[in-house]
Amino acid sequence: MKSFLLAALLILFPISTALAEKPAPFNSGKEGEIISKPICSWLTNRSGQTIMGFIATASQKVASGDVVKHRDNFRLAAGERRQFCAAGPFHEGRRLELTLRTIIPLFSCKTKIDKEIFLDAKPDESGFVKLTATCS
Repeated sequence: MKSFLLAALLILFPISTALAEKPAPFNSGKEGEIISKPICSWLTNRSGQTIMGFIATASQKVASGDVVKHRDNFRLAAGERRQFCAAGPFHEGRRLELTLRTIIPLFSCKTKIDKEIFLDAKPDESGFVKLTATCS
């Protein structure tokens, strides 16, 4: 998984002297934006159970004409915290897609990654466990 993330990040690092000299404000990102320096953040599982999911970039058309989307799967034990980094391509507002799942997706959002993201699993009124995350 780490080698896939490293390969995905290497693909996503086009060096731009304009970006290196004058970085754009964090919230000015447009759909498909790729930045020269990755943004890093943390995923923290606040629940008492293991939570699985993935973080995905926006889709991007590559030189071959194929449309690709980079995705990093995670599995966090209760109380576990893990750092991740991304350079894009981002969804509008420099957001990434966050999906929490079991066998099927149970929660999904597009979130900024400039601050820690907390994952929770709490029972709802009917007793079923509901997975959520702090998405902004």
